[in-house]
Amino acid sequence: MTILPLILLMAAVTYATRAVPLLASGRARIPARMLEYLRLVAPAMLASLAVATILTDGPALGVELVAGVLGLGLIIWRGSLFLGIFVACLTAAAGRAVGL
Repeated sequence: MTILPLILLMAAVTYATRAVPLLASGRARIPARMLEYLRLVAPAMLASLAVATILTDGPALGVELVAGVLGLGLIIWRGSLFLGIFVACLTAAAGRAVGL
C-alpha cells in the first residue's frame, strides 16, 4: 500500500492548483493579452501530444500520420478545432480497425 500516499499527494497538489485561481479571482484581473495566450494553451498541448504520439509510436507513414494531416487540414480549412480532432480520431480508429 505504498502507492496510496502518492495518490493523496497528487490529489492535494491538483486540488490546490485548481482552487487557488478560483479563490483569488476577485482580487486581481488578468490582462487581455494573457487571456489570449491562455486560450491557446490547451489546443497547443493537445497538438504537441498528438504529434509526439504520431512520430514515436509506429511507422512514419502510418494511419496516425494520415489522420493527423487530415485533421490539421480540416482545422485550417474550416477553422473548427473540434471537427478536425473528431475526424482525425475517426480516421485513426477506422484505420486501426481494418489493420492499417
